[in-house]
Amino acid sequence: MVARDFNADFGGVAKSYLQRLDSLSTAEIGAHDKSGLQLREITVLLLKAIYQLVQPEEVMANLYVVITLISRRFIQYFGLPGSPTGFKKELDQVAICLYILESTVCLQCGLPSICMFNLQRPDALSAPEVVLRNQIHQIASLTTTYSGPEWQNFVRSLNLPIAPAPVNRYDTLKLITLFRLSMEEASRSLASPSHLSQNSELLDLVAFAAHMYIENVVEREERNTLCSIQLSAEGVLQAGAILGAHLVILARRPHLTETSWTKISRADILLGFVQVSSLLSSFKHRWEPCAAYVKLWDTFAEFVLAISI
Repeated sequence: MVARDFNADFGGVAKSYLQRLDSLSTAEIGAHDKSGLQLREITVLLLKAIYQLVQPEEVMANLYVVITLISRRFIQYFGLPGSPTGFKKELDQVAICLYILESTVCLQCGLPSICMFNLQRPDALSAPEVVLRNQIHQIASLTTTYSGPEWQNFVRSLNLPIAPAPVNRYDTLKLITLFRLSMEEASRSLASPSHLSQNSELLDLVAFAAHMYIENVVEREERNTLCSIQLSAEGVLQAGAILGAHLVILARRPHLTETSWTKISRADILLGFVQVSSLLSSFKHRWEPCAAYVKLWDTFAEFVLAISI
């Protein structure tokens, strides 16, 4: 990340550490300790995958293949009933890291998770971050099948906060995953005032989550703690699209005052537009393909603002 964001000269240092991973001595573990050797193997592969995730030029589909292979190997070694019981704490930590990494890439690529359906390590699967990821996978799957009036019951079944309750990081990620469903409902709302009045609270909550997501990316960008430029670029573009749909709804239905949409104002949305533009511009300097994202966003923002302001 230092080489990517600050000084490209450190790229050589990062690669040298990567090469050293292959030459890590296993003598201290002992050839007879099969579980120790397998854990070392998985850890090395996981570190390499994280390195690939950080690299802007890495293709997510290729990374998915790598992580899937690591997941299958980990499950083969340690994730099935009757697996070795040694190194329990270390194995659970590795399992959590692997699950989060695989989940991040799978959700972005729209591909299935191996760990979600096959990993059997109760302590690792009960970790809060893993539980969250599992819920997000379920939401992403269900949003492709729900439509129309069913969506209200579906969203309520997720136990998400309704205004004016605060939205925390966990709720934000869940709500952002409702992108497909919320965009469908936004389209219906533009055509039907009654439909909008029935769903305004939930649509507003999803838009507020998009706003909070963008704020979080801005904060992490300022602290130089963004792991993947590509995933961040795609995420803010998606969140910006949600805000754009919300702005159009507000413009097309002037009888809806901002006091009736308590979580996010028109000013918040416009600030979000500026933040998305700034973030994508910053990402473009470190990841050339982001130029296409910038062009797409500029076209979308110009169109939305033209019909909404």
